[in-house]
Amino acid sequence: MILLLLVGVVEAERGAGPYVGGGYGVSKLKDDGYYDLKDDGSNGYVLYGGAYINDYLSVEIEYVANLQYKRQNGNVVTHKFVDINTQAHYPVWDKKIDFYAKFGAGYVYMNASGHTLVYGAGSAYRINERYAIRVGYNYFDFGIDNTGDGAINEKMAVEFLFCSFEVQF
Repeated sequence: MILLLLVGVVEAERGAGPYVGGGYGVSKLKDDGYYDLKDDGSNGYVLYGGAYINDYLSVEIEYVANLQYKRQNGNVVTHKFVDINTQAHYPVWDKKIDFYAKFGAGYVYMNASGHTLVYGAGSAYRINERYAIRVGYNYFDFGIDNTGDGAINEKMAVEFLFCSFEVQF
């Protein structure tokens, strides 16, 4: 097993090209008491696809879903996010480990839907030229219109920490 891992480390390399990935994570809703939550934590999944432009830049579309938070009254608040983001990469150790930061915009689906900004960071370990394991952190910053007048009345955020498996073509 150690020999297989070392072979993967020696051959790991990334160039330009498309990729897809998926994983699972934990989240925390920051709502400043608006929802009167019993539990502000939830588990959810992430699916994404994108393209590496080079070793230092990529673009990605991401879907984060199944984030459900229980309120004191027993109801459940559900959040889903779709975003497009740009990532700046910093590969190290012969491009086997990759640190990244990202920024993007998208849409949040919940009881009252709206736009969101996403900020994030993470790292990936390249098993070989096709496969990688990624650990990432997303911060979704959004507001809701709870009066119907078109103005944002409540600011909220969701923090999402995840681990995923990625395949590059």
